[in-house]
Amino acid sequence: MLNFKENKKVFWVLLVFVQVFLAFPVFAQFSDATPVTLENILDVIETIAQFMLFAGAFIAVIFIVYGGIKWMSAKGDTTKVADARKTIINGLIGAMIVLGIGTIFSTAEHIVGALSGGFGL
Repeated sequence: MLNFKENKKVFWVLLVFVQVFLAFPVFAQFSDATPVTLENILDVIETIAQFMLFAGAFIAVIFIVYGGIKWMSAKGDTTKVADARKTIINGLIGAMIVLGIGTIFSTAEHIVGALSGGFGL
């Protein structure tokens, strides 16, 4: 089974590589000779933020499922059950953090839109 403690560096390098690789199409819109506007920059920031939120939520779900699998395979061993419970709780905390950050981003987006006159306020 996967041992995240031994493969932590590989996991993080792979995660960063995937995020950078998937961000290249976002920056491809700046390859032509059109001038860069504030709206384009905000679109890029929004796209990257949405991807990061999706990736964080996906990783949180993976940890919750992994903790559930560990719990089912504990076979009544209290230390393994406690470790599995800790993994599930950490996954839930991560999911709550991602949800909170998503709420903050959404609120900031609405404030910036309202201040720039984008929402007709």
